[in-house]
Amino acid sequence: MVRIYPFVILLVFVLASCQSPKRSPFLVIDLDGDYEQPLFLSYLDTAFTRIDSVNRNEDGTWMFYNDSIAEGFYRLEFADCSYLNLILRKGMPVTIEGDAHRIKETAIIHGSNASQGLLETERIVGNLQDDIRQATTSFLSDSLSAADFITRRDSTIRFVESRKLETRKQLMAIVEKEADDILLGMTILLQVAGNHAIFSPELDFELYKDVDSKLFKQFSGYPPVVKFHKDVQELEQWVTFTSLSAPGKMMPEPQVPNAWNEPLPISQFRGKPLLVIVWASDSEDSRIFNKELVNLVRPYKSRGMEVYMISLDKDVADWKAAIKDDRLAFWHVSDLKGDSSQAVKQLGIDKVPMTYLVDKKGVIAGRDLWGAELRMELDNLIKN
Repeated sequence: MVRIYPFVILLVFVLASCQSPKRSPFLVIDLDGDYEQPLFLSYLDTAFTRIDSVNRNEDGTWMFYNDSIAEGFYRLEFADCSYLNLILRKGMPVTIEGDAHRIKETAIIHGSNASQGLLETERIVGNLQDDIRQATTSFLSDSLSAADFITRRDSTIRFVESRKLETRKQLMAIVEKEADDILLGMTILLQVAGNHAIFSPELDFELYKDVDSKLFKQFSGYPPVVKFHKDVQELEQWVTFTSLSAPGKMMPEPQVPNAWNEPLPISQFRGKPLLVIVWASDSEDSRIFNKELVNLVRPYKSRGMEVYMISLDKDVADWKAAIKDDRLAFWHVSDLKGDSSQAVKQLGIDKVPMTYLVDKKGVIAGRDLWGAELRMELDNLIKN
């Protein structure tokens, strides 16, 4: 009979308890196809920095281990330079499946709603970018007359704006579905398709503020959040400044004289639809717009509309020469103070050219309108 002494049992128990627990991966990648190269993981601080790499296991998976990962933005990188952007957090193991050679199109992410939402967001914005590229390429590739060029351009602008609105609705659905994932919310607000922002800092400002207030409480030391917080603070100053002439408000009355140094108040045109344009002779964009303006407003002037142009020039000769060269037979004023003009301060102008549509009661009906959108609003203003 074999006797087992109590101290032997105790020793076995102590040794067993001292063994390290089996580590579990926080990120597992299971890919289809013949991909066998290493995978790399980068973390976004002030920039993406590579923090780990792993080789393929015998079972055909890649596994990343880390006892403590910081919650934030990560990038899973492949040897062919393709990648997946992720939002990871401690204690949330994530599994990714898909075809390595078409990872963004085929990936399915389990265990991270934020990462899956980010992937869906990038796919939606990618579709918008493809549609914009196709529309503009088709538009620019044809030889068109000046009139046809404007018509096609306006049609393209309407299409792009329509697709941006559709995309915004899709992204808002993701924001609302994943309301607790505030890092995802920040990322969605910053999405752009080419040079087209999906969300408007002006129109969506309250949404920016709401996301920022939640983010900064939780991630006040995380560089991407710190940058977003600073941008929102600057945005708030800009919104406050430009709100001086927001649609729905009475048109401000800048004290700016005409070329004979006589007052020509905007209120003088009360009772008529009015198009106010702020411009400068040394602004290339202003001069391009001026050339379109003459033909654009011709049908409306015969129906009672007036055009009132405020120049931010400093030199009277340059101002008058531009009026003559561009054939601007409209009402003109300027205090010849450039960016220090009273108009800048009272209207909250941050760029030129800038347009304002003012109704018969002196209320601003629209601001910063161009092309097809401006024509549509001019039609509405004349009818009313």
